[in-house]
This record gives sequence, structure tokens and C-alpha cells, in this order.
Amino acid sequence: MHQFGIKIDKKQIVKRGGWGMKKSLKRLYAIVLSLLICVSTLTINSYAVTYQDKANNTLYVAAKRNDKGEWKNLTKTRIEVLDMSSISVQYTGKASITVKSSKAALNAKVTSSSFSKYSNWDESTKTYLGNSSATIGLYATKNGTYSVTITATKPDGSSVSKSVSILVTNQSGVYKTAKLGKKTIYSEIGKTKSGQLTKKASALYKVSAKTGKLKLTPNTKYKITGLVVTSVNAKGKASIKKIKNGKKITLSRGYNYKSSDAFDGTSYKSSKKITNIYVSYKDTFTGSSVTYTVTTKRGKKEIMRTYKDGVTGDKDVTYFNGESGSTLSLWSY
Repeated sequence: MHQFGIKIDKKQIVKRGGWGMKKSLKRLYAIVLSLLICVSTLTINSYAVTYQDKANNTLYVAAKRNDKGEWKNLTKTRIEVLDMSSISVQYTGKASITVKSSKAALNAKVTSSSFSKYSNWDESTKTYLGNSSATIGLYATKNGTYSVTITATKPDGSSVSKSVSILVTNQSGVYKTAKLGKKTIYSEIGKTKSGQLTKKASALYKVSAKTGKLKLTPNTKYKITGLVVTSVNAKGKASIKKIKNGKKITLSRGYNYKSSDAFDGTSYKSSKKITNIYVSYKDTFTGSSVTYTVTTKRGKKEIMRTYKDGVTGDKDVTYFNGESGSTLSLWSY
């Protein structure tokens, strides 16, 4: 028998007999138990995360915890022109929160604020420091890049400030048009005029072409980094391929599934021939990104989606079989 690298010879133990056998077993059991405790302790420590409490007298702007348990402030964000948006703010202590915009075209103001007296217990002073919170409302009348400075001023007059850079655009989607060959299969384009935003949107995902170049045009400060295309050929064989934006794709000529009833002779099939498109992109302004890759790391061919958070830097991974979770779905009968 082997246990954590220890070889136990049963014959040798039996030969000792009586008290000697009991003593040897007890010693071996003690060693094995101590090893188990060590292994379990090492396992726990290797996955332990030290969560950082919000620090006293610190300003937090739409803060998120990363995978290490650390708080990270929002430094860049997007909003749409002529649309109300907001940012949440907290200060660990008592303070008056104010905001100032870099330009008049971006209206920023404190829309609500509150103070919780019995929050943030300070062990050193045995008192509650309190918690000040506020909501910052944002409204832009013109496109462009702006900044707002949020300040928390304490009763003694001292203050701390944080700045957030804000990109204002007509639409916040990753891409504004998608074309298969010369055919526009998706479009959402906004125009600002006389204080009004007008959007024209269309989507036509029914296609008749067998092949074509698929081209997506990104919105402001987005970059299309690649595409993953899933299709089924006329013989019913599925395909998962990664291609570059603007390159030729082959559309489905077969159905995702077919089946038949051996008893009554009826047959079934999916209602449409589906071609799924998964769009990888990077937000070059905020740093967030989504990447689709083709992988066999789990023993079968599938799609892996990796999302990177621009605030925390954390990555989140999910998997798709090519039938769900797509960005675009083109179809034909």
C-alpha cells in the first residue's frame, strides 16, 4: 500500500506481533495523519485570497475588487451623447462629495448623497468612522473626450480627489455595421443635430449566399480583433474556424441536427441552416476586451471566450459548443 510516498509492508508489520505491531501502526498512522494535515493546509493556502477592506479616509469611484481581493477604481468609462448616466462614489469616513467637469458640454453633478454613521469600525480607536456615499449624474450634449474630478472634503477642510476620463459617442455598441459581401446584414448609426440624437438601425440576417467576405466596422475606439465562424456543410459535418475580420466565410448548407423515428418513419430537423459568428474585440479606450478562440483543451473542439475587465484586469473564461452565445447568427432555409 502506498500513501503519500510511504511504503507500508504488511508482512513486516505482522512479523513484529503483539505490542510491536500496534506501536508500529500507531506511528505510521500518526505520520500519515500529519502528512494529510500538511497537504490540506497547503491546498487551502494556495487558493486563499486576502480580501482588502476599504481603507479609511479613502475615496472610491465605482470601485471593483479584483481576483486578489484588492479594490480598483474606475478611471475610464463610456457614455452615449444626450443620455443620462451615473457613477457611484464612496468615501470611508465623513466627507462632503462634489464633482467638477472639464468642459461645459459634459454636465456632471451630485444627484444624491448620504452618510452612514455606523459603518467602518476602527479597531484602533474603537469607533465607527462612518461612510459617505454619492451618485454622480452625467449628461453630455456633444461627442468627445472629457474628464470629471470628484472630490471628498472632510470636516477639517482636507480633501482627496479622483479623476475619471469619459468618452462620449453616438452609440456604445462594439460595431456599427456588418456586411456580407455587398449586403448589409446589420447597421446602427447615430447622428447628433440640434440637440437631438437620431439613430437608424437595421438587421437582416437571412442570407442566400453560400460564401462571402464578412466585414464589421467598429465604433469609436473599438478594434475588431478576429472572428470565429461555425457552420454545417451539406453532408451535416460541423466546422468551427477562426478568421480575420474582412475575410471570406463559408455559410451553412446543412442543418444543425437531423433525426428520425424508426417506428413511424417521421423525421425531424432544425428549422433553419444557421451560421454563427463570434466577434472578438478590444475597447482601446477602457482596456476591456473579449476574445474568442478555438480550443480542444477540454477534450473536444469548442469555442473559448475570454473576457478581460478593464478596471480590475481580471479574466473570465466561458465555453461554447458553437450553437449558442453567438454575436451574430445568419440563416437560410
